[in-house]
Amino acid sequence: MSDWTKGNHFKKIAKELNVGVPTIKDWRKNRKDIESYTVTIDGENALKKRKTLKKPKLELLDNALWMWFCQQRRKGTPISGPIIKEKAIALHKKLEAESEFAASEGWIDRWKTCHGVRFVSISGEKLSADAEAAKNFSVKFQEIVEEYELLPCQVFNIDETGLNYKMLPNKTLASSNDTVAGTKLIKDRLTIAPCSNADGTHKLPLFVIGKSKKPRAFKNINLSSLPVYYRSQKSAWMDSNLFKSWLIDEFIPSVEKYLKQKNLPVRALLLLDNAPSHPSEEELGKEDIKAIFLPPNVTSLIQPMDQRVIKWLKRRYRRKYISSILEKSEEGFNIFE
Repeated sequence: MSDWTKGNHFKKIAKELNVGVPTIKDWRKNRKDIESYTVTIDGENALKKRKTLKKPKLELLDNALWMWFCQQRRKGTPISGPIIKEKAIALHKKLEAESEFAASEGWIDRWKTCHGVRFVSISGEKLSADAEAAKNFSVKFQEIVEEYELLPCQVFNIDETGLNYKMLPNKTLASSNDTVAGTKLIKDRLTIAPCSNADGTHKLPLFVIGKSKKPRAFKNINLSSLPVYYRSQKSAWMDSNLFKSWLIDEFIPSVEKYLKQKNLPVRALLLLDNAPSHPSEEELGKEDIKAIFLPPNVTSLIQPMDQRVIKWLKRRYRRKYISSILEKSEEGFNIFE
């Protein structure tokens, strides 16, 4: 943080932005908030790329825009280049209207480089998540674990996701004189559901749902011998009957066997999200193997499989998929064959 925030610059900006002239206490609070945000910005790399440490010509505008940007990003507001330009023009009219200013591409590039701002894709659902419900459930969940005296290896989680198993990459490296042409995306999809215990010592076979009861690729293969638990459904999404079948035929026998091998009591807890495909808690479980549901809108925050497990599963599948295509291409097949 530069010294401008301690003097008249800060007071003038605060007044123009309708946040009031701050007291010492207000400034300390704002300073803590802004500094806590700026540590998440790649400032070190920005300084490496920066050609000079000269102050900007319109320092008041530069600092006001940076303050506004930090405030909006702490709220999770998505901000694009055009939004930055519009805000800069509006702030210039308020703060330094006497001077000339053009929010050009060159100016915004210099501003981003100066402050270490980068353009990233928005992903995930955390902004729509209920943090308070997640916190309350975590306390309740811990109480249940302690009540039943469960170890991490006795706590399981399953979650479903879609997999476009035939889709080719939509980006490519190309030489400067190469004309890049694409093809229609292949969107054939399977539903997959990974399930594992908390310490990763027992991973169940992947639950896979396809549209074909007997896919042609498995013409002479016994489906029960596959390394996955495969079932078919026209919609390709799991329903309550499919889930109950998986629970009875796959999950409970597998968990019982695993716990007996570990010389542990046959007690386990299956953590689920509140998807429509899941039956009620009363319909699930057997004796000491029970299920518990997460509250709505908390899966992106605390569901274990959503903490990059599914993401890395898909990445590993895609890597193997591309490797198999390359192997076939060496045998004379083209990529589409």
